Amino acid sequence: MAEIMTGASTAAAPEGVKPLDGPWRLLQIAITAWLVVSLLWGLSTLSALDFFERVQDGRLAGGPAATAEGEAADFRLTVTALLFVPVFLLCIVAYARFFQRAMANLHALNAPHLTVSPRMMWLWYFVPFLCLWKPLEGVMEVWRESRDRAGLDDRVPPSIGVWWALWILGGLVAMFSSIHYNNAISLEGDILDTGALMLSMRADLASAVVQMATAALLYLMSRRIRQAQSRFIPG
Repeated sequence: MAEIMTGASTAAAPEGVKPLDGPWRLLQIAITAWLVVSLLWGLSTLSALDFFERVQDGRLAGGPAATAEGEAADFRLTVTALLFVPVFLLCIVAYARFFQRAMANLHALNAPHLTVSPRMMWLWYFVPFLCLWKPLEGVMEVWRESRDRAGLDDRVPPSIGVWWALWILGGLVAMFSSIHYNNAISLEGDILDTGALMLSMRADLASAVVQMATAALLYLMSRRIRQAQSRFIPG
């Protein structure tokens, strides 16, 4: 009776349709963690790069103080690199939950023009070659169909293309860094080529910036998808 008097909706969600609230909260946590770790990685890399530049141009003489500074820089890099592992796994789970649920909702509502299944929203990332464009197709379908059903402009904004381009670019920069790092460091951990190591660090610094921009665009895009679906899915 109270719901009728206040005009609140009592319509239940169709079978197979669930709000994005839970997956969205997890995705927010994951993106925030990724931004923090990427920032820490960038700052640690910048510190280590500054150390090697000062050693290379003679501004930092050898001795116990220089050794201690170098070990501290290496320690910071190691810790932040280790932090990336659990945070990256969290991001995979959060991204998969959010976009699989978003696409599952659209399938349950018989939205037209869907070519990607809910599970393939994230499984395409693990398929060689096809991973370069199939995940983007799925995201664009979720965007268009969610906003169309919500009565909003369903045109795909340029920011989604920029997000995907940055994702690809981040992977290429990370690969470039890894190649030069492997050439610079021996299996025993000794520095073989300082120039290659510094080039790897510069690439890591660029990668951190790209990763933060990618995460920020993912946040904005996902928030708008969640807002669109909340218009036609009871909370």
